[in-house]
Amino acid sequence: MTRLVWPNGTAEEPPRSDGYGPRPSIQTKEGPTRPFHVGTDHIRIGKVCSIGDGTVIESGRYDHVDWAGYQLLIYLGEIDGTRTWVRLCHLQGHPPVNRGDTVRMGQYVGLEGSTGQSTGTHLHWEIYRGSVNRGSGGNPGSTVDPREFVAAYLSPPYIEQE
Repeated sequence: MTRLVWPNGTAEEPPRSDGYGPRPSIQTKEGPTRPFHVGTDHIRIGKVCSIGDGTVIESGRYDHVDWAGYQLLIYLGEIDGTRTWVRLCHLQGHPPVNRGDTVRMGQYVGLEGSTGQSTGTHLHWEIYRGSVNRGSGGNPGSTVDPREFVAAYLSPPYIEQE
């Protein structure tokens, strides 16, 4: 059975500043946000960890996700028969892992930051099921609520020791 942790590497959810779903548009230095928030925002995480075992698909800054700033896209494999990815966004700088690297649940993968379309230091993260498609406008694409998803697969407390 698949087991996951929160992006702070533990079974305890970090402080949340915004949830998944419809919301008013927020003005950022990069422009207004969309009216459907396809992820969850957490604050005061500091070190960001992988929520599960997987393979790094993207690491850094990319034109096709310029809103995300420094980010990671990790393929978590098939969970209950559905291909699943997590995207960790607004990282402080280039992540310490690269495309093709294998990551383990709870492994340090970056620092929370405010790069891209952001109003302050936080971690924005998204879960994709079936395909990597965040939709547009009010359409959530193939995203699901990260909090509900992780809660369904929560692992006992764990964090990588340095």
